[in-house]
Amino acid sequence: MSSRQKITLSFTLIFVLLILGLGYYYWFHLIPLKDRVEGLTQSIKSKEVQISQLEKDPKSTGNELANQTAFLQQMLPVAPILDQFILDLEKAEISSGSLITSFSFNENQSVAQNETLSESDYKQSEELSVDLNFQNDNTKDEIASEPRKFFFPEGIERLTVSMIVEAPSYIELEAFIKAIEDLQRLTQIDSLAFTGNREVREAGKTVNKLIYSVTVSAFYYPTLKELKDQLPKYELPSPANKTNPLYPFAENKNDSIDGVLDNAAEYPSENLGTLASKVVEKNGNSYIVYIYEVKPGDTLISLAIKYYNNRDGEDTIKEWNGITRLLSGETIEMPFLLK
Repeated sequence: MSSRQKITLSFTLIFVLLILGLGYYYWFHLIPLKDRVEGLTQSIKSKEVQISQLEKDPKSTGNELANQTAFLQQMLPVAPILDQFILDLEKAEISSGSLITSFSFNENQSVAQNETLSESDYKQSEELSVDLNFQNDNTKDEIASEPRKFFFPEGIERLTVSMIVEAPSYIELEAFIKAIEDLQRLTQIDSLAFTGNREVREAGKTVNKLIYSVTVSAFYYPTLKELKDQLPKYELPSPANKTNPLYPFAENKNDSIDGVLDNAAEYPSENLGTLASKVVEKNGNSYIVYIYEVKPGDTLISLAIKYYNNRDGEDTIKEWNGITRLLSGETIEMPFLLK
C-alpha cells in the first residue's frame, strides 16, 4: 500500500469516526435535551393556565386542587389509616393463597431524610415528588442516575408491620410480596427471611409449608394536618357487636348461626351473584343455601357485611363451611334461614 493510499484511508477513517461521533452526540445528547426543553415548556404553559384560572375563578380551582390532594393521599396519606392497611394486607393474603398467622404493628416512626426504596416504590414516590414539590428540577437528573435513592421531606413517618406468613410454596410467597408492592399506597418491603424446604427425594413424602417473616412499611405525612378532612374514603366493615364471652349472661354459642341468619339480607338472591342454590334442612330449620365462588379481593368481613348486613355473618360462613379463611377461586356456601 502506497503512502498516498494510506493518507486517503486515514482521512476516510477520520471522516467516518467524525460522522459517528456527531450522530452519537445528536441522538443521545441533543434530542433528549430538546425533549426536556419541550417538556418544561409544556409544564410552564400548564402552570400559566392554572394561574389564569385561579385569577378568574378561585373557587373552582380550589375544588380541583382538593381532588388532586385526595388522589395523592391514596399514595401518601396524612394519617396512618391502619384499618385500611390491614384490609389491603388481607386482600394480598387471599389473592396470593397465603396465610398471615401473626401481626405486629409499630407507628410514629420518623423516616430518615436519606431513604432507600425498591424500584417499584421509587416510581410511586417520583410521581408524588412532582405534585408535592419533594425535590426541584435540578435534582431529577441525579435521581434518574440513582433510581433507588430518594430524599424524603422532613416530617414523613412510617407505619411498620411485622408478619409471620405461611405459604404452600415459593410461588405464593412471591405473589404475596408482589401484591404488597402493587398497592396504590406507598409501601416498602423492609426485610424478608425464610428457610427453604429440603428437596423431596422419596415418593409419597409431603412437602412442608413455607413459613417466612416479612416486615413492611407504609408511609404517611402527618405534618399536613389541614388535609385530614380530604383523606380517601374507604369502605370499612361495621363493628362486629359481639358479646363478651366472659360475661356471665353471654348467649349460648350453639345459637349463633340461627341468630345471625335471622339478620340476613332480606332478598339475598338479588345481589349474591352466586352459581347455584339449594334448600338444606339443619337443626330442625330450613335454609336456602347459595353457592358462591370466591373472587380476588373478597374477604370474610366484606362478604359478611355485604350479604348478612353485619360482621356476625363472618362466623356463619366459617362455621357452615368449616373454614378459617378464603381462597380465590374456591366455592363456599352462603346459608340463609327460610322463615
